[in-house]
Amino acid sequence: MTHQQRVVFVSRARQGLSFTDIQAILGNATVHNRRCDVTGMLSFTGSHFMEIMEGPDEAVTALLLAVDKDERHSGLRLVDQHAIEHRSFTGWQLLGVDRLDLADAVQALYESPAPTQAAIEALLHRLLYEQEFCGLLRA
Repeated sequence: MTHQQRVVFVSRARQGLSFTDIQAILGNATVHNRRCDVTGMLSFTGSHFMEIMEGPDEAVTALLLAVDKDERHSGLRLVDQHAIEHRSFTGWQLLGVDRLDLADAVQALYESPAPTQAAIEALLHRLLYEQEFCGLLRA
């Protein structure tokens, strides 16, 4: 049986990224994630990215290393990583969520020297379940 994991990371977006750049990220990632059996969510706040990846341990680890090298962002910071039994994003190779309203919260998580699990979970809950989001970013 293949072990599954979930990772959550935040990073600073390169200045000047356009909506077209974000669409390209989503499009390329969707194709790649489908091949690797990875699912997840990417949120763009205008200044930061927050991403959740779920899937087989080896695939998620390899993808995280590749994403870290992407020049469209910097300072990738892993804030959570743990084994999972069930995925939260089944059917979404990469769900794109536009959450400009959470820019300050994501930045605070990024800048926190030791974010608590409760802070991470609270932000994920706001990100995924509060319906204030600006919209889905479609690839």
